[in-house]
Amino acid sequence: KSDLIDVRAEDYAASWLKRDGAGLEPARRPTSDLKQILGDDGLRAGLLAVLATLGDLGRGCAGLALTLPSPRRWLRLCVERAGGDTGEPLDEDHVEMAAMYVADFLRAFAECSLSALLLEEDGDPGSNALSLYQPVLNVAAGYQWGVGLLIPGSFETGPDAGVEACFVDPQAFSGLAEGGPARGVSVPAEYWGGKGEGFDFPPGCEAAYVRLPADANPEQVLERLKALRGGA
Repeated sequence: KSDLIDVRAEDYAASWLKRDGAGLEPARRPTSDLKQILGDDGLRAGLLAVLATLGDLGRGCAGLALTLPSPRRWLRLCVERAGGDTGEPLDEDHVEMAAMYVADFLRAFAECSLSALLLEEDGDPGSNALSLYQPVLNVAAGYQWGVGLLIPGSFETGPDAGVEACFVDPQAFSGLAEGGPARGVSVPAEYWGGKGEGFDFPPGCEAAYVRLPADANPEQVLERLKALRGGA
């Protein structure tokens, strides 16, 4: 009964690379590797099928949200895939190039029932990150998708930054600037284990991002969801 159903493209891509995409050898440069991964028709078709299935199952909620690694995070994942050695430092030019590849990838989802795009970061990407991601933001605006940021930490941005919401860890919530995108928190993974005290939304919190651990006990999850909604 979520407002939006989250489809995490990073998980799907990792699974796809182990199976159907196993023949894609890591390219020497992370940007080149990202281009070949995101440009593969099989990856796009598979993810579209997942979105279509979840869209049918999730009727009654507000829509689907595609959670996608930010261009910066995509590059880091490609570095890890290549064994951690890029042969050259990653700079803003590389991030801008990655953003263009991500934007092109997203055009394949123009006709599906997406309502929002959530860019997942590794940490605070810096004050100029959104300017580097502009190709991605342009595609989202063209398809009328809401855009959010999911960041394990704080991130300050102005009201005209091109995103509608920022989700951070609860302890970093106070660092989110008022008057900008909706301020949200990511519910900690340990909450779903049923250990310790409950979770209290910080004052001023406008939205919450929930990711259920795959190994969570279903009964515990139902109990915790009930408690979470009671405190919303």
